[in-house]
Amino acid sequence: MLALIEKVRSNLKSMDDGLAPYPFETYLSWFSLSNYITEKTVERLRPENQCSRITGQAELITLETEMMEKEGVHGHPSSCVDRDHPLRIRFVDEDGLPIMKIRDGFQIRFTELPLCSVAVSIKAEKPLDRSWQLHKILADLNGEWFEFLGELQFAFVCFLMGQVYEGFEQWKRLIHLLCSCTKELIEYKELYMALISVLHFQLKECPEDFFVDIVSRDNFLTTTLSKLFGNIHGK
Repeated sequence: MLALIEKVRSNLKSMDDGLAPYPFETYLSWFSLSNYITEKTVERLRPENQCSRITGQAELITLETEMMEKEGVHGHPSSCVDRDHPLRIRFVDEDGLPIMKIRDGFQIRFTELPLCSVAVSIKAEKPLDRSWQLHKILADLNGEWFEFLGELQFAFVCFLMGQVYEGFEQWKRLIHLLCSCTKELIEYKELYMALISVLHFQLKECPEDFFVDIVSRDNFLTTTLSKLFGNIHGK
């Protein structure tokens, strides 16, 4: 079996005469951006819509529409107005705007992380050690740290190739989590060694000022990675 695999690999450039040309000049770059993404990673994170479709523009609906779609199957939708039902249920925020949500089945099923932790803890004088959170996530992944890096790469590729902003936000959350741990640096040394290589190839795809906040002029990556290097130096 191994001999057959090696034979196929050695003949890759000549076996696809009937196919469109493969861009071998970008193969190494693509491999470096996705080498930890496995079939298991894709199955865990993919949206649950019919074609597992990921779109750059989120499929948003109002809570009213969601209720109408659910109730429309059984009885009269509470969002409809007619003679017998003159009132209509509306869901609005404090500014009076409709409350929107991503339609079920179109969310990328990223690992849930706090939304506010990145901006808050970067500026804190004594940032909290989030090793417990990383430990819990890795425990849920059966200790497979490469699956964690697979999600990191998946989020980055979704943003890079599909302009999915939520992918970029998840990428930042995962980076910040890794840089906010001290106790796990030793236990998951392989994870952090691999992280350096993953970040190296990801940053090659980004312009120098990409991570600069145009309001505060703070560079997310500089401030976050400085915490990581400080934690490593402390060890």
